[in-house]
Amino acid sequence: MRRTLVRLVFASFLGLSQFSPPAAASSLPADGEAGDITRAGIPSTTEEAARSPEGTSIILSGDEAGSTISEHLWAAAEESDPPVSDPLEPVNRFFFTFNHMIYHGVMKPVATVYAALIPEGGRVAVRQFFHNLAMPARVVNALLQGKGAVAGRELERFGINTLLGAFGLFDVAEMHFNLDSSDEDLGQSLAHFGLGDQVYLVLPLIGPSNARDAVGFAGDTFMDPLTYLPESASARLGISGFNRTNATSLRIGEYEEVVESAIDPYISIRDAYLQLRQEQVRQ
Repeated sequence: MRRTLVRLVFASFLGLSQFSPPAAASSLPADGEAGDITRAGIPSTTEEAARSPEGTSIILSGDEAGSTISEHLWAAAEESDPPVSDPLEPVNRFFFTFNHMIYHGVMKPVATVYAALIPEGGRVAVRQFFHNLAMPARVVNALLQGKGAVAGRELERFGINTLLGAFGLFDVAEMHFNLDSSDEDLGQSLAHFGLGDQVYLVLPLIGPSNARDAVGFAGDTFMDPLTYLPESASARLGISGFNRTNATSLRIGEYEEVVESAIDPYISIRDAYLQLRQEQVRQ
């Protein structure tokens, strides 16, 4: 299965983390109504089952192999279900519904207007800029996992894209030097040291996670330069919101596809998220 370049694969409520994420980075739910949450995840027709999920390749910040979040979800759905520990399911379902409503009521409308005003090329460049800026977390986590070559490649990418790619707006390192990005994060580092993904969580305004990855998300946040700069807290909040809106605008439709084809979207997204994280840990 192809990996996404961004930290929370499910960035924007599906994941972004931060997960993208992506980058990155996960976006959350999308084209279905809050009531769609009760429907399930099995293609209704042969044509639907055979079709390839559409989505912007990326990102959360550019996809290495052109994969999308929806592709990961469909691929994960074909695999056997992993052991799931979900003792907080009633609470998680509440926040899942809350995130779903926020996505449809706020995030998607704002991202749709933003996408109509800013060409896709500009939005991809913005995504790449934020991905480049998040380099410290990827380097530190690669080193924690004993991946010295990966850490070195991330440093090379940062230097090349900052100097030759207009401060990271363009991924010159991948386009001209074949230096692909990694998706290392603290959740994977903690797994490397033996910490499992025991308790599944749905975090408000963030999306699918688990106890280990929630701690990892907090740790990665401390390594993000935007946690400290600029000095104004309101400016940092504005930049974070802009980043989330930009990321969401590039993935509108992916969450909808999953929700509309699922008998129980909560279960489908939970299982797909856990399988994706298990795959990332193994790599």
